[in-house]
Amino acid sequence: MSQRLPERLWALSRSLYRGDRRFAARLVKTLNWAIHKCLLPEEAIVGDGVILEHHALGIVMHPQVTIGDGCRIFHHVTLAAECAIGSEHRIMLGGNVSIGAHSIVVAREGYSLHIGDNSILGAGSVLTKDVPPGQVWAGNPAHLIRTLLTVIFVSLLFAGCADDTRHRMIISAADQKMVLLRDGKPIAVYPVSTSKFGLGDRPGSNATPLGRLRVKKKIGAGAPAGAVFKSRRPTGEVLPVDAPGRDPIVTRILWLEGTGPENRHAFGRCIYIHGTPEERNIGHPASYGCIRMRSSDVIGLFDTVGLGARVFITARPLPHTR
Repeated sequence: MSQRLPERLWALSRSLYRGDRRFAARLVKTLNWAIHKCLLPEEAIVGDGVILEHHALGIVMHPQVTIGDGCRIFHHVTLAAECAIGSEHRIMLGGNVSIGAHSIVVAREGYSLHIGDNSILGAGSVLTKDVPPGQVWAGNPAHLIRTLLTVIFVSLLFAGCADDTRHRMIISAADQKMVLLRDGKPIAVYPVSTSKFGLGDRPGSNATPLGRLRVKKKIGAGAPAGAVFKSRRPTGEVLPVDAPGRDPIVTRILWLEGTGPENRHAFGRCIYIHGTPEERNIGHPASYGCIRMRSSDVIGLFDTVGLGARVFITARPLPHTR
């Protein structure tokens, strides 16, 4: 990914600092602050491919910071160290670390703080302890939520299982409801949202496909409710219900594959059953092709059905609602 303006200005200020042009480095840092309201120190040590999301808005860092390759830092994050510039102590982020929005990381006086490779710090967290590699931490104070190894192991375990033939989902676009059946008997009814662009499977239409589909992939096992996914990967951000101005995919993803000519593009179009922060719109057509659910409902569904579970999407009302 090419660098955006905040990252480019930060890289320029660091380059000037390393070239002993410190006054020019401070000017570039000040320009970055004036444009993006971020305080990015020229003294920081930064790896390749670091992304500052949302134009680095409100990000503040102490000069005693080392950031590894491929890290993602969201808006209004503070990396603070209670030490002097040039001290042996610093905050050190490993490779591919994600830090969610509005988080605070503090290295206490006389200590360094390490966040290990491939770890995630959830949005709104306050962290004062080391995070081992491959773990998810969140909260105030931040604490261990789970290890990524556990999530991967569970995903692989289920990936090797036989298709789920006991469960079936019937989704009615007319009723904006889903019925979950086990062995042919209803066990749950959930309100949903299908596409506001109507029904169909034409690529680029943003419509919800009809007919018989199956659960091809399950993504997000163990993620907290409201966890944001981008390109099916957790970003580290966690949103509350009905977060203003936000409409990402959250909590869980069940990726659907069509089984007939009327929905053969479904998997390639990335048609999911997934959580949404816009729960106020559940029960009305509001999606861009996917089936949206409340976070609590999609967690329950995700934990109940397995890979290969059948899905039938119809334009007609459900039998019991006629």
